[in-house]
Amino acid sequence: MPSFITSLPRPIVRSLVGMWRHRWLAVILAWIAAIVGWIMVSTIPDLYESRAQVYINTDTALDSTISEVGVRPNLEKGVRIIRRQLLSRDNMERLIYNTGLDADISGEAQLQRHMDSLANRIDVRMDEEGYFTFRFAHRDPKTAQKVVATLLDIFIEQNLETASADVNKAMQNLDRELALRRSELDEIDGRITEFRRENASELAGSRRLNRLLDNKLDEVGRIDDMISLAEARAQRLRGTLSVTPRYASDNDLDALKLQLATLQTLYTDTYPDIVRLKAQIAEFESGSSTLPENPVYEEAERALVAANDEVTSLRSRKNRLQNEIDEMTLDAAETPEAEAQLEALMRDRDRVETTYLDLSRERTEMDVYANLNRGGGAIEYTRFEAPKVAATPIWPPRGLFMIAVALMATGAAIGVVLMLTLFDRTYTQPADLEASFGLPVLGGISPAPTVGKRFWLIGERAGLFAAVAGLFLVAAGLSWWVGQSFGADGGNAVAEVEQVRTLAGLR
Repeated sequence: MPSFITSLPRPIVRSLVGMWRHRWLAVILAWIAAIVGWIMVSTIPDLYESRAQVYINTDTALDSTISEVGVRPNLEKGVRIIRRQLLSRDNMERLIYNTGLDADISGEAQLQRHMDSLANRIDVRMDEEGYFTFRFAHRDPKTAQKVVATLLDIFIEQNLETASADVNKAMQNLDRELALRRSELDEIDGRITEFRRENASELAGSRRLNRLLDNKLDEVGRIDDMISLAEARAQRLRGTLSVTPRYASDNDLDALKLQLATLQTLYTDTYPDIVRLKAQIAEFESGSSTLPENPVYEEAERALVAANDEVTSLRSRKNRLQNEIDEMTLDAAETPEAEAQLEALMRDRDRVETTYLDLSRERTEMDVYANLNRGGGAIEYTRFEAPKVAATPIWPPRGLFMIAVALMATGAAIGVVLMLTLFDRTYTQPADLEASFGLPVLGGISPAPTVGKRFWLIGERAGLFAAVAGLFLVAAGLSWWVGQSFGADGGNAVAEVEQVRTLAGLR
């Protein structure tokens, strides 16, 4: 026995030695179990799936109306409702009789069980784009195709009937809502007319007061703009005065003469500015006076005084208007009740009128939809995938089952050998002898095989390896053979195992 095995715990060593002692029994049991399993796999009945895909376009005027009046159920809830309607008792009974599945039904109880089984095995799915997929699996591919085709016809027929009923119901609801809103509008209009008649003088005075108040407020706004412009002009003039000399200089004399010459080309000598400039020039040349005032400075100073006077006048005017506005506001606040009541009535009327107009537009759209429905154009459906007779089964995945049978047979054989080891009283190591007899054991002696014995051991182990390898090679060959013979794709079959369990119940 190798040293690495003897270093393991005693129970493990005992199990390994026992398995090695019964190795040929394990191989024989594995082969027997595998052969039985392969035979059972080959007898599993095939299941053929037929499927159909149809697109239902209900995104029409009905959708917009329903989305405004009520809340659409979510996709999952919608699929549950469609499935419950489609797989109802009446539809299942119709499906059974139309497809010939009633041949082996002898009583009401058996019919009910058959309908329940059929409903559980039909798969109905819908995605967010409105594509419905129907699937059904059966041992007979023609029966599977016939069931899906009949189910699709029932679905389209009931969908059209349901859509028509929904249109009529929606139109009735809209008519009731329109009549209710029309009566509300008439009632509010009557109240408004009566209120205006009873409060005509008060409402007229209130409206005049409001118009005057609005005019005063507009005038205050214009005055504020004028004050801003005048203050800006005064600020610019102050800047000009700060950089302009107050008295004229020698250079300014030349400037005065130039200004005089310019004015003389335009006016006569009696023009006031010409007379004033001549006097300033004469006084400046005679030296009898101090430097004259700078005319630019004087002009800017006069403009600044005018701007300040304008600001003062505008502010005074604004204050008077503000006092008038305050008085008018107080007057308006003393009698607001009639106007406030009228505004409340008008708001109610606007709200009801908006709802009425929206409903009227929806009613018009619904008329168009109803006309399309009577002509068969309200619901559009397209069969993207018609149900076909399946050429290959989707269940069982025999190729995978062949490999699985080989693995399970090997595991079962090992389990049987381990059970035999538990009941085997053979001593496999010196420690077992020492524990059983209570006597010291010095060691164990391995047999010394002869040359012939060695060759026999090599052949025996080669045969053991060949038997085990052959088991899995046969399993692999059978897996490939059934894949070619039955046309089943093992990889695709694995992905659809759980789905087929639900569809067909593994009948």
